[in-house]
Amino acid sequence: MLEFEVPDMSCRSCVSKISKAIREVDPQAQVDVDLASKRVRVDSTGSAPEELSAAIAQAGYTPSVQTQVTLRAGAEGNGISCCGGCR
Repeated sequence: MLEFEVPDMSCRSCVSKISKAIREVDPQAQVDVDLASKRVRVDSTGSAPEELSAAIAQAGYTPSVQTQVTLRAGAEGNGISCCGGCR
C-alpha cells in the first residue's frame, strides 16, 4: 500500500483525475482518496511507486510518497490486514 500527499488536490474533479490516472497505469489498483487531508492511498501489486507518482504528476499534480506499507510474510491472502506496524 502506498500513500501519497497531493497538496494541490482541491476538489472532486481532482479526485476523479487522479483516480483515473492511477487506473490507467494499473487497472486493478484500489484507490482511496481523502480530499480533506490531501492523501491518496493506492493498493497496487503491479506498479512501482515511481510509475504511480509519475501518473499523478502527468495528470497535473505534485505527489510525494508518504508511506509504503508491505504485509509481513504470511499475512497476504489470510484475511489479515496490516496497520503498518508489523516488524
